[in-house]
Amino acid sequence: MKIKLYAAVLFVALMGSACSSNSTPVAPRTGLLALNGAQLLAKAATFDNAAKGVHYSGVAQSTSSSPNQQDVISGDATSDAGQALSKAGTMTDQVVLVSGTAYVNGNNAALQNDIALNAQDAAAYAGKWISFTQADSSYPSISSSLTLSSLLPNFIPSGKLTVSGPTTYNGLQVVTVSGGLPSSANGSGATGNAKVYILMKAPNYIVGAQVSLSQAGSSIKATISFSNWNKAPFIVPPPGSISCSTISSCK
Repeated sequence: MKIKLYAAVLFVALMGSACSSNSTPVAPRTGLLALNGAQLLAKAATFDNAAKGVHYSGVAQSTSSSPNQQDVISGDATSDAGQALSKAGTMTDQVVLVSGTAYVNGNNAALQNDIALNAQDAAAYAGKWISFTQADSSYPSISSSLTLSSLLPNFIPSGKLTVSGPTTYNGLQVVTVSGGLPSSANGSGATGNAKVYILMKAPNYIVGAQVSLSQAGSSIKATISFSNWNKAPFIVPPPGSISCSTISSCK
């Protein structure tokens, strides 16, 4: 609808300029709207990366293995720590990253899928906290996307960027930057697009994002909202964790 409306307005403007030399000039875009997509993303990044922390919650709608399966996640992130609670199909797990150590507490299905425990170990350690140091081979995959610098790039559009707005998102006035899939999807063979919603009022934090992608006959649409920007979340090591190195199938 917006595209059709814009085309109609543009047609009238062109016809007016062709028929008369007294057309009213269009007011220049000012403030945040005067910036291009790359400039807007860079401006938002200066605030996002300097923040003490953020809370987020998201939903991913998938048609891959289970039609219309809905996965949910919520969590908190800082510059060097993070925590997340997720549910994907039959899998539920919690992940915490603090002081360079990652912790996982999952059900049987999650432990087998996420950290590749065998069935026996997954049954024995389901519902218990397992700790991973940087010496453990599973550490990089477990700790990824938990900090601000590793979480946000999963939603930032790349390629040719377009800017639209202002509009509202969760009751906030925002400007939208849209483009191709985030660069983190490069090499995956997926196709799709992404958009972020940036606060019009400074500080210009990203308050929401959407990613739609297709790959190998399946499609996923993920949406995420960010709140409590610059408020430090309470992230502490869970008590009574068991070291991965003491579990036979844990890597």
